[in-house]
Amino acid sequence: MTPSPTPQLLLQELQALLLTLHPALPPGSHLCGAVTGQAVLWTPTTSTQTAPHCAPPPPPLRLPPHAPQRRVQDHQAGRQCAALALRLAGHTGPAPDLARSRSGAPTWPPGYSGSLTHAGGLSLAVAGPAPLLLGIDLEPLGSAAFPPERLLRHVLSESAFKALNAARGVPFDPAHFSPLCAASGRALLTAQGWADPLPVTWTCTPSFIVALTVLPSPLLPAS
Repeated sequence: MTPSPTPQLLLQELQALLLTLHPALPPGSHLCGAVTGQAVLWTPTTSTQTAPHCAPPPPPLRLPPHAPQRRVQDHQAGRQCAALALRLAGHTGPAPDLARSRSGAPTWPPGYSGSLTHAGGLSLAVAGPAPLLLGIDLEPLGSAAFPPERLLRHVLSESAFKALNAARGVPFDPAHFSPLCAASGRALLTAQGWADPLPVTWTCTPSFIVALTVLPSPLLPAS
């Protein structure tokens, strides 16, 4: 089993992920990240520490009392990243609780869209103005849940799934997404029911793989 990265290595990999994904974001959209258990949020545009008090605190978590501490920390870090990303994108109201919608996607404030993910000790969130559709997914390399040959496809599909799920209003099946190509950090996916291929940006660090989907809305379904 591959040993878990130290907090210092996690931070280095987080900064690398943020800086690599940042150019894929359109103006007005923002990406934030955190190392689970550390009270510091990070943004790619400054590459400096951003105190959590710069963003409105998220509402109390709605998790079962018996939820493991690591799960609580992961969820809290993801919601803090989402609150900061929203604030940077121009949202001035209270931090949303990001309650799950009927489709299972988080509910973002009116006029904004976003996505969040956490795995292996890192949390990431992206937010921007509607009608953009945003999706982000992160997985540790060497994850026991996915063989190496399936991991890239899984991350690409989950990222596109999250972006389209919010627009569709009912759950997709990630198996409905098929990569056409995935070279040099850029991928194109087909999705059942949609006419055009979906562009996805992806990157790796020594311990993680992450994918970011940014789509205009409305998208036209296949005729």
